[in-house]
Amino acid sequence: MLGLAVLQSSEVSIPDFCSLRPEQWSWTYPEQSIVAEYNLVCDSAWKVGLVNSFYFVGMAVGGPLLGALTDHYGRKKALYICTALGAVSCALSAAGSSYWLYFLWRFVNGMAVQGMSTADQVLVMEEVGADYRGRVGTVTQAHYAGGSCLLAVLAYTFPAGRSVVLACATVTALLLSCS
Repeated sequence: MLGLAVLQSSEVSIPDFCSLRPEQWSWTYPEQSIVAEYNLVCDSAWKVGLVNSFYFVGMAVGGPLLGALTDHYGRKKALYICTALGAVSCALSAAGSSYWLYFLWRFVNGMAVQGMSTADQVLVMEEVGADYRGRVGTVTQAHYAGGSCLLAVLAYTFPAGRSVVLACATVTALLLSCS
């Protein structure tokens, strides 16, 4: 995190970074990350971990909540709803004007991602015979590895933080057209 900052004074060491006045340093690429944009350093550094943690809390909430949605409305309809919610919440997190809006939409996105994963997994498992469920269940999780590779390509192509999130929203929205 501190590597993003350029110190204006050569007498200050990195451990003393938080004691600097704002006019004594600047971001190298202020538009490149959420940390720089919302100034999540020093006294606010804990917010970085919080938003990441609550993404996974969103997943924990989304599992049972949106799992019930799949039981009530059907697997395919729930998958469409969760995918649309994932695309919209991802786009809104990219467009957020404050840390707390970003936080909220990342939480909702975590819920949607878990809902997509649950609906997808159950939909596939219901169509496969008992003899093949273990192998097919493993193969259906390959999208995590593929998504990680795609994320690396998107981050390289769009180095600004908001652009990467918006690209992820676009890819998620494109999934809706694959039906």
